[in-house]
Amino acid sequence: MCAVLSAYLICDGIDCFYILDQHAAAERINYEKTEALFASVRSRIVPLFPILIELSPKEKINYDDEHKARLASLSIITEEFGDNTIKVSEIPSFLSERGEEAIISDTVHACLNDEEADPLGLLHLTIANIACKKSIKANHDMSVPEMEALISDLSKCRNPANCPHGRPTIIKVTRADIEKIFRRSGF
Repeated sequence: MCAVLSAYLICDGIDCFYILDQHAAAERINYEKTEALFASVRSRIVPLFPILIELSPKEKINYDDEHKARLASLSIITEEFGDNTIKVSEIPSFLSERGEEAIISDTVHACLNDEEADPLGLLHLTIANIACKKSIKANHDMSVPEMEALISDLSKCRNPANCPHGRPTIIKVTRADIEKIFRRSGF
């Protein structure tokens, strides 16, 4: 196993090798972990610092009981705070770290901009945003133990083949693929 271009892992197989996208793999792992948290942890906390979100005119119009209920289904409780601003008064307890405000803000904006947003679609979007922000990025040089842990964790996922956005996490390249590229087949 080795890292290339500070973004991919190359792993040897039997008559093949695999190219693993480290960010997409980490996103899949973090998505499934966060999904489990949303399913199991329903406690909310009051943020230490108020989270204020400025609304666009469309968002202000859409800020109604239905949209508040959609946000509440994600344990995001909001209240009006002035003409074009809302205050997030409660958040899921596992999003209590400083810096998670961007995830909360993205979720609120996504909910209020999509009039037809169903709660499951909003949940998926929220979990995917959390997973993306918590995942290693390209240009991150990984140590061998980090690479091994990533591969091990990915192998335990329900859907290890794709990140939450549908991109592949791993690509298999066979001997036949390589021989075709180098025009060795058929000789």
